[in-house]
Amino acid sequence: KGAEVRFLEAAGAGRARVTFRLRDWLFSRQRYWGEPFPIAFPTGPDGRPGPPMPLPEDQLPLTLPDVESYQPSGTTEGPLSAIESWVQCTLPDGRAARRETNTMPQWAGSCWYYLRFLDPENPGAPVDPEVERYWMPVDLYLGGAEHAVLHLLYARFWHKVLYDCGVVSTKEPFQRLVNQGLILGPVEHTAFRGEGGEGVSAQFVDEEREGGPVDRRSGVAVTAVRVSEAELVKKGDAFVLKAEPEVRVVSRAVKMSKSRGNVVNPDDVVRAVGADALRLYLMFLGPLEQVKPWSTTGVEGISRFLNRCWRLVALDGALAPAGTAPTPEQL
Repeated sequence: KGAEVRFLEAAGAGRARVTFRLRDWLFSRQRYWGEPFPIAFPTGPDGRPGPPMPLPEDQLPLTLPDVESYQPSGTTEGPLSAIESWVQCTLPDGRAARRETNTMPQWAGSCWYYLRFLDPENPGAPVDPEVERYWMPVDLYLGGAEHAVLHLLYARFWHKVLYDCGVVSTKEPFQRLVNQGLILGPVEHTAFRGEGGEGVSAQFVDEEREGGPVDRRSGVAVTAVRVSEAELVKKGDAFVLKAEPEVRVVSRAVKMSKSRGNVVNPDDVVRAVGADALRLYLMFLGPLEQVKPWSTTGVEGISRFLNRCWRLVALDGALAPAGTAPTPEQL
């Protein structure tokens, strides 16, 4: 790549350029929660706030006030502006000042949390340099693909600033990134009916046609009908209607969303089959990076498997609870 750039530059056909893909970041928020800005505005002779200046280090970290109410101020300023006991402060030189009342969007903390985890009790620095050199960089970062254009991008930007400031010893915060696949909603089965109610096999349907799906053989509109799995039977690599085996249906899983009504609440699953069954089902879904559909019957099958294991090992088998520690042979 370097040779190609040098060739283009020598030929006058191009030049090297660094392109930053950092989105504009609305960093200041008018709300209570979030990290307060350690900025103060000294009061001028005329009683008006002067130019902003950073708070001295002995006044850091600046924390939110503990209040019973943080209702909106009623103005364009954030709720902190209504808490005068916190807003008004005194600078080391004795001047009165007014603190910044906007807050950061909490990403100011999440952008370097991996560093603070290394040394969470350090009162004088984000992280001890010796501790940081021992542990960093992070070996593996596991997160959703949506992090690639938000948190990960900002975390790298933040880390590079800390590197330039000498706070960290590595240019990159994470050595390897793995994006886990999305858990889609349950598989949805759709059959198609013609004008007379007759079934139209899915391979003959054009779903992308403007105005709705049509039978591509005749151009006549067809109606999409949701069918349950109980109405279907597997035939080859697809599902067909039990009542009309020649009619193939469309089976697909889509992203969970409240508007579509296909959200599966994990709390409900845990209450029904237990957390162990849910965890084991997720592990059996396949490669971590792949997108997979949710299956309620699948997690119920895992629950039955765990119950059989428990009966075999703990109830019917040689390891039945006996009030004594198991022998090495039993283990």
